[in-house]
Amino acid sequence: MSNEKTKSKNKYIRKASVLFELMRPKQWIKNVVVFIPLFFSAQLFTGDLFFKNFYVFIAMCLLSSSVYILNDIIDYPRDRSHPIKKNRPIPSGRIDIFSAFILMTMLLIVSLVYGFWCLQSEYFIILQLAYYLMMLVYSLWLKNVEIIDTIIISLGFILRVFAGAIVLQLQTSALLGITIILGALLISFGKRRAEMSIMQRQELINYRPGIGVYSTVVLNSIISGLFAATFMAYVLFCYSFVGATVNANLTQFLPPLLRNVKWLLITVPFAFYTLVRYLILVYKGGDVADRPEDLWFEDKRVLFSALIWLVVLFLLIYSDNLIGVLKF
Repeated sequence: MSNEKTKSKNKYIRKASVLFELMRPKQWIKNVVVFIPLFFSAQLFTGDLFFKNFYVFIAMCLLSSSVYILNDIIDYPRDRSHPIKKNRPIPSGRIDIFSAFILMTMLLIVSLVYGFWCLQSEYFIILQLAYYLMMLVYSLWLKNVEIIDTIIISLGFILRVFAGAIVLQLQTSALLGITIILGALLISFGKRRAEMSIMQRQELINYRPGIGVYSTVVLNSIISGLFAATFMAYVLFCYSFVGATVNANLTQFLPPLLRNVKWLLITVPFAFYTLVRYLILVYKGGDVADRPEDLWFEDKRVLFSALIWLVVLFLLIYSDNLIGVLKF
């Protein structure tokens, strides 16, 4: 009797584990962009703004998981022919369509209810619904339309950023928004390039019809152009940014000409290295660029450069806060 209970318990644990995998928790890292407006506003430690932003993050994680499951339900017949996606819970047969549909619906409802209950913002609910409807159309149709598919993915990123800005009522730099859109396009086309390197062309066209218009040469040109545009947009954003003013106690030892420089430009070399390293991985081939959510963990150089980039940004924007803590 105890053996039967143990087997039954293990069965439920395995199913719960598969359902959690179906939610793609690794891809929740994409929703970290909701913190960008708060981070660059230099108010990360102000009042309850961080906690409100965290509620936005949780709501968007639940909503995006619902979208991922929707996409898996629609695509599972084709995913069976993909060398990597065939191992996902639905195409591999580890979870049935009905269970996946129930989980998808629950996540959608919980994300909407949770978002409204915690944030009391009708604008955020509208944005959530707009995001879901856009991704629904993407999953049903637009993911097979060349160029448009990558634009939709980039719009998904910028909607996440707007979610944080709208709830917290923060201004967001247009140049920052352009940088995020271009960066998302770079990653999207990088995924297309990676798919071409891990699948035969005819198999890939059958799996994703819209990719038939591309050749390796065309994708290489697009990616190179997006790299240059993303990098220049970030440089212009750094030049226009006025929130990084290093504390006077630190700048008093510098020559007068260096006391009021555009301090955020210091981060440009780190941004350049991170982007170039990503470009190398894309052109090198393999499946790493096809899974940007795993890129940080599989390539230590990208992880290390991105962390230094983030730390330097933090020190520049929050130097006054840090000096105040040290004085206390």
